Amino acid sequence: MSTIYLFGDSVMKGVTYSAENNSYSIHKRNLELSGGDTLVNRSVFGATAGKVLSELERRLPEDSRGDTVVLSFGGNDSDHDWAEVSAHPEAVHGPKTPSGEFERLFTRCVELVRSRGADVIASSLIPIDAEKYMDRISRGLSRENILAWLGSESMLYRWHEHYDRLVRNLASGLNVPLVDLREPFLVSHEFGGLLSADGIHPTEMGHCMIDSTLSCALGA
Repeated sequence: MSTIYLFGDSVMKGVTYSAENNSYSIHKRNLELSGGDTLVNRSVFGATAGKVLSELERRLPEDSRGDTVVLSFGGNDSDHDWAEVSAHPEAVHGPKTPSGEFERLFTRCVELVRSRGADVIASSLIPIDAEKYMDRISRGLSRENILAWLGSESMLYRWHEHYDRLVRNLASGLNVPLVDLREPFLVSHEFGGLLSADGIHPTEMGHCMIDSTLSCALGA
């Protein structure tokens, strides 16, 4: 019997958003695992690469031989301080975790998991809905200023995709198997129903798609 650990951000935790109630709820991961395997979800709302590393250091058992750790993060790392962008659209603004630091932290996460004897798998980022996300981040702020800084609304999608590519390149370079969570979203004719009104968190339907993709990747 082995344990499957999920270490990631709110997407992997199962967070979904309701615009009607302006509230978040949690979808319980429903993975089909091999007989006797146990699922432990250590994902954290708002987690960046640095937070995931801290969680691994604190919550992954020192002896994890025979276990598997799924690393799933990057979306929060790519995000910006939108209040600052709104207030100072003429300034230079960086992401929460710059690309070089993200690469360093991602590599450290992989090294730590392997040092404790577990197998490691990474996941790609699910896509965002830039239009929905723009509505969300500009709420109570200057949409005009944020858009002026971005150049175009599509920059939100493209910048997020940049971090997806970082994850893919890192996984390849570190010989880490990659679960592609992004492609099933991109090719779905029901894409609009897979992401919540905030443009970044999956709906129940989206989370069920993630569960199915993860189950297949884990060999259930």
